Amino acid sequence: MTSATKTIKVLTLFAGVVSTLLAVGGVGTALFAVESPIWGMLSFEVVVLVASGLAVFAGLGKFDQGFGMATATLGATIVGAAVLGTIDARANLTSAGSPLAKLVFPVLGARMLLGAALAALGGVAVLSRRPVEWKRFILGAVLTAPVLLLGAAVVLGKVPWLLNEREGSGELLRVTGLLVSGVLMIVLLSAGGHLLITAFERCHDDARSGQA
Repeated sequence: MTSATKTIKVLTLFAGVVSTLLAVGGVGTALFAVESPIWGMLSFEVVVLVASGLAVFAGLGKFDQGFGMATATLGATIVGAAVLGTIDARANLTSAGSPLAKLVFPVLGARMLLGAALAALGGVAVLSRRPVEWKRFILGAVLTAPVLLLGAAVVLGKVPWLLNEREGSGELLRVTGLLVSGVLMIVLLSAGGHLLITAFERCHDDARSGQA
């Protein structure tokens, strides 16, 4: 095991442990913060807990054969589940007047950073087999980033100007903007996703052929 690999696994272990602790707190919050359990939040907290636990095992070297892809997938799972769980958590904690409501977005931010870090560590582990694929990967990431950011903004209700109906010519402009944005996002996601998948596939082919 190289020093770079050791560093990646140590960082993966650290991110997995922190994410697991946050998930345990999230499960407790979903069960006991208000009078009745917040079932939607609880379901996503369990997903985050399982993914975080698996990240800990990955950091301990339990998935050496598929470490890169496993870690990247776990990171993406943590981000996705955290965003979806936040919607139910914020609505229920706020309506119940819980003081924990003010912590919802800071915790989400921490989880998104942890999930992104895990995904990045997985990507680094895979791309280190074939460094020439870094250019392809970075370009793919740049193309897909706006799609992910817009998706998160929509889920969190941060783009009312795009989603809320208007009257008169304003509605025509909103619908036009929605259609144009949708087409653009599909193009960016398709192109970026293709570049990312191609980069990982070429690294995987090198690993199988013993060239890495």
